Amino acid sequence: MYTLSVEFLVLVLISIIIAIPTGWIIVHNLLKQFALKIDLSIPIFVGIGVGAIIIALVTVSFQAYRVISVNPAEALKVE
Repeated sequence: MYTLSVEFLVLVLISIIIAIPTGWIIVHNLLKQFALKIDLSIPIFVGIGVGAIIIALVTVSFQAYRVISVNPAEALKVE
């Protein structure tokens, strides 16, 4: 389960590294169009990154638990 979690965590971290600067540029350009201005802060993007990591780890853990709980004899019988 640890190896599977690390593999998915690396993929999620790569996607966060790509998505945060891209998202900041898109949102910054979008917000420039409005009369009322707000500042983008780093904690917002950190929260989004942490949320993505938590969702990925919960999903991987749930799927790993489903695989672990299956009886090996049942799995072999299907194949």
